[in-house]
Amino acid sequence: MLIVMWMQIGAYSLISIGVLSLSLPFSAFFGRRIKNLFTARQEATDKRVKLVNELVQAIRIVKCYSWEDSFKANISKAREHELRAVRSTLFSQRLLYFVMLVTPILVTSITFVAFASNEQLTISSALTTVAVIGLLRGVFQGIPLLITAISQYMVRNASLLFLKNIC
Repeated sequence: MLIVMWMQIGAYSLISIGVLSLSLPFSAFFGRRIKNLFTARQEATDKRVKLVNELVQAIRIVKCYSWEDSFKANISKAREHELRAVRSTLFSQRLLYFVMLVTPILVTSITFVAFASNEQLTISSALTTVAVIGLLRGVFQGIPLLITAISQYMVRNASLLFLKNIC
């Protein structure tokens, strides 16, 4: 792929690789952030489920002593904490997807501006370069998605191992 782009636009292809490489730290940052937020979300969900289970198991005592309001307040507070974690996770995922969406446009624009400032940009070189950048984008976009999937797997696997040790 890189050889084809090098044949079309020469050393300007390194600009494309450089800008794509600059997007990797952002992807890695958001991947780590999503993992941490997903862990917090999982912990908040576990806490809320634990509170609901306590309520269900002790419903007669709760009704007898009229503790419904305090249980409702505790469960609502746990649910709000869980929803904040969900919103933060979704916001970070959207930022990651935005970076993934904007990167190829930015790469193509910067490469063509640099190339066109010194060379004659032809249709064949432009279309070939856009196609190769699209292929490279697929490779670079797979990395943050892989990071997110692995982090979610690690969090869920840790939860399952914890449950296995309890039972």
